[in-house]
Amino acid sequence: MRHRLSTLKSEGQALIRASEVLGDYLMDRIRRPDLDALVTHLAGRGLAASTINMTVQLAMSVVRDWWDDIGRPCPVRPPKPLKVPERTRKATLSAAEVQRLLEAAAAPERPRWVRPILLLMLSTGCRIGEATGLRWDDI
Repeated sequence: MRHRLSTLKSEGQALIRASEVLGDYLMDRIRRPDLDALVTHLAGRGLAASTINMTVQLAMSVVRDWWDDIGRPCPVRPPKPLKVPERTRKATLSAAEVQRLLEAAAAPERPRWVRPILLLMLSTGCRIGEATGLRWDDI
């Protein structure tokens, strides 16, 4: 299975966050109250609900895989995911702002690849990581 570097980095950070609470536990000792404590700990750090949910989901995946590996059903019930607030719509650029941005991207001191990447992002809504991560196989 191929994973993007950003996915691996994100999941690695989530595992580090989970280990802050669960790191000293033996796998067969982790239970629902421990996962609830993880949620409380992460919320206390001010992390977003989506980040907390992803961290708990990944921790549960590790716990389930461990139980699967020893051939026993996982006795741990995951906590209910936190409600993730709806995202507010971001302001869009005006036509004049887009024009100024493209002109600045075409300036001689800029690398030649900046304007085409910017055009791709503006016309598709891609974020920078998505645009720069594209491969011919993706098209």
